[in-house]
Amino acid sequence: MDEQLMQQQHMQHQQQRQRIEPGTYVSESYQPGSYGQEISYSLLNRGEVEVKWTGDGAPSQPFVQEFNRLLNLYASNKYEGKPRMRALAKNSFAILVSDYRNFRNALWNAIKIPTLDVPEMAIQAVTMGSSDASEKQSLPQDELDWLCSKLPHMLFQTLAPFQKVGVFWGASTKNGRCLIADEPGLGKTIQSIGIAAAYQHEWPLLVITPSSARYHWETELLKWLEDEHGNKVLQPNEVQVMLGGAKPINPSMRALVVSYDLVDRVKEQLMQVNGGQGFKVVIADECHMLKNQNTKRAKAILPMLRNATRSILLSGTPALSRPKELWSQLNVIDSNAWPSYSKFCKRYCCTDKKKEEQGGAAEDEGYKRNASNVMELHALLRENCMIRRHKSDILKGLPPKTRSHVQCEIEDNSVKNKLAHDLYTFVERQSGDSVRTFSQAKDSKKKLSELQKISAQVSMQLQQQQQLQEEQK
Repeated sequence: MDEQLMQQQHMQHQQQRQRIEPGTYVSESYQPGSYGQEISYSLLNRGEVEVKWTGDGAPSQPFVQEFNRLLNLYASNKYEGKPRMRALAKNSFAILVSDYRNFRNALWNAIKIPTLDVPEMAIQAVTMGSSDASEKQSLPQDELDWLCSKLPHMLFQTLAPFQKVGVFWGASTKNGRCLIADEPGLGKTIQSIGIAAAYQHEWPLLVITPSSARYHWETELLKWLEDEHGNKVLQPNEVQVMLGGAKPINPSMRALVVSYDLVDRVKEQLMQVNGGQGFKVVIADECHMLKNQNTKRAKAILPMLRNATRSILLSGTPALSRPKELWSQLNVIDSNAWPSYSKFCKRYCCTDKKKEEQGGAAEDEGYKRNASNVMELHALLRENCMIRRHKSDILKGLPPKTRSHVQCEIEDNSVKNKLAHDLYTFVERQSGDSVRTFSQAKDSKKKLSELQKISAQVSMQLQQQQQLQEEQK
């Protein structure tokens, strides 16, 4: 039987088999193998694929013999002076990405045991030329020239070399559809402004941000967009911070800043921009706020990001606890690469066996709790749509982080009174997110009691100071 026919049968088998529980596949048309037999492949890094036994039962003797034969064959053949196979752990080995298909096909042809293959998208991402810019420190001259021609003079001159790498990667390599996941403090805001500025001809620009950062974004947009003659690219009347649905969008608006919580209420207005086409360039700051695709917020915002020509997502923590929180963000960046939530969960989220055994749970209930094939997912993200740099790698001259208490004297008594009142109100309030969060902390009752005493003391001292000042007058 020729190799092409064997591969076709292998593909048919992959499509026919049904998953019963983790590590176990059965198929009515499947005859050669045994129940509980399975081998898994996952991308380990850009150059290697992990091969491991994931069957529920012990591997059969014929499989062990053939598997060891292949491993010995690859271990004895070297590539650039190194073995083509290395052991990782018990029943876990690494082979070269370039050997993956040959190894898999040889094993399948000899012993037809079900396999969990590496997604073709992952193989293509690491074999068709890397787009990962996370390790680059600076740009070559031709890329710098391109960037200089696209950005306002002041912004280009202000960007640090590693930030120019991020802007070029997002604007040129990824065509304005990307996730900037740098650690906090590395300038995600200014990089996203740079990427958006490269597409000024597609503006107006929409910035979706937490409400606490709305005016920060207004300031940053007005600050950095300036040409070589000192002329502002954006005028103050062209940047609008939307505070509610009552006030219409300014006709002269070129950049609109809106909070996550407001988008659902004003989405009809936002859709009327650009003659009913909506915004073509959108920045989503702190995009992990879209992790749950079933919320009102996400249902309003995700279609806007998906339909925009340029979708620039920013987050220092894109997945707060589980990989499944990433899917909604990845899907809006590239729906072709990340089309199916269920397939994403099956590949990258471990199944909670207990919940399945107790009667099963629907996928939309979030029964997948942990992570699987994490190295593959990380490599795929960096190759496909994400750039992430760490302070320790970029700003190597920074000293270790230090924390210190600084006392600030407040001369204005009205400000003192307001602060004291706010503090007292906070600790006395018996409901609300702040108190609930505080009450869950370790030794919360003791801390709350101490904070109440402090606020009462502050309030008393201020009253005494006011009385003393009135007497002196």
